[in-house]
Amino acid sequence: LKATPAKEKASASGRTSPSAALFERLDKNQDGFVTRDEARDATELQGRFAELDKDNDGKISASEMRELDGERSAASGR
Repeated sequence: LKATPAKEKASASGRTSPSAALFERLDKNQDGFVTRDEARDATELQGRFAELDKDNDGKISASEMRELDGERSAASGR
């Protein structure tokens, strides 16, 4: 069984980051990407799919999703 990047990050740090948890929840087919269809009902990503999809491939990778963690850290002053 191959670990997804989100799961690898969780096991390396001992806890799951908010973006990794969101990614795992949204990646319904567990292919390592969140598609527009999978993200459709995610209020956290409302109107932000294109912004997070940096390479414009129509899906969000775990590394693209991690940008949400950086935004949260900046907003909280950490």
